[in-house]
Amino acid sequence: MRIAIVADIHGSLTALDAVIADLRQQQPDVVYHGGDLAFGGCNPAEVIDCIIQEGWKGVLGNTDEMLWDTSARASLEASAPKLKPLFKVLFESCAPATSAMMGESRLAWLRPAAPAAG
Repeated sequence: MRIAIVADIHGSLTALDAVIADLRQQQPDVVYHGGDLAFGGCNPAEVIDCIIQEGWKGVLGNTDEMLWDTSARASLEASAPKLKPLFKVLFESCAPATSAMMGESRLAWLRPAAPAAG
C-alpha cells in the first residue's frame, strides 16, 4: 500500500496545487494531511476547501490550533522570550486575519470534535 502525507501547506494554494498534480501522477492508495493547513498564507479558505473536496483525513496542526486557541502563547513566550514580539504579531494579527478569511464553517471543520461527555 502506498500512503502519501501532505503537511505544512500553510495557506499556499500554489504549493497545494503542485502537490496535488504530483499526487495524481504518483497515484498513492491513500492521502492523509499532517496539519498546519491554513495559517500563514494568503489562501487559507481555498486550501481548506480543496482538502475537504479531496476528502483527506488528518491531524490538527499547531498553527491551525492558533486560529481559535491562544492558550499556548504564554508557554511559547516563556520558552523563547526573544520571540515575544513575533508571538504578539502571530496571535494578535495573523491568526485573527486568517480566521476571518476562512469563516466559521471552515474553522469548524478544522477544529477537533469535543470529547463525548461520560
